[in-house]
Amino acid sequence: MLLGDLITEDLACIVASVFDGDFQPLQALVENPDVCEYVRSCGLRSYLCLLQNGLLPRDAVSGYFTELMRGKLGDDNQVVWSNLAIYCGALGLAHLIPEIQAAYRDGRCDSMFDREDRVVWQAGNGGDPDWKIEAELIEDVIGMTRNWHCFEPKPPPPSTARRANLKIPRFSAPPVSPIGRSAPKIGRNDPCPCGSAKKYKKCCGA
Repeated sequence: MLLGDLITEDLACIVASVFDGDFQPLQALVENPDVCEYVRSCGLRSYLCLLQNGLLPRDAVSGYFTELMRGKLGDDNQVVWSNLAIYCGALGLAHLIPEIQAAYRDGRCDSMFDREDRVVWQAGNGGDPDWKIEAELIEDVIGMTRNWHCFEPKPPPPSTARRANLKIPRFSAPPVSPIGRSAPKIGRNDPCPCGSAKKYKKCCGA
């Protein structure tokens, strides 16, 4: 995927960080069935980011989630519905327990994301105290992106780096002296130097 883990990890915080108070684009993102379901879910989670950072009151978030659960979320996308139910449980929206149970019963929520009994229990018991863990706004863009791979200088290819650091030993061979003869060359028909009185080719040169 072109954006890697951005959609599932940081997009909600990015959306919340650029929120200018106009709910219409954000709600259009959440409610549009033609948009990627994970992007729509990040639109939902951005409400948690805004709530945590004091940019939205709890009543506004609860009111919008209630509208979605009670008919405003028109399609049956399991990813969006499952995340909506989870966020309602995490915020402790007990008045939505019947809607949460109906969504699981009708197959709009998938237990793969979270079990119905857990979501319902959280909704009725004050919510999940850890819902704020990944809901921080981006205040220092440079600091956040400084270590992103796309902004880091690319290292040279491994082969080039290896060649640059490779020290090749230099070998120097000793000089080769020409082979000289200490005695005159013996012809094949000359007397053999061993003293046998035979020709060299018939004796030691055979």
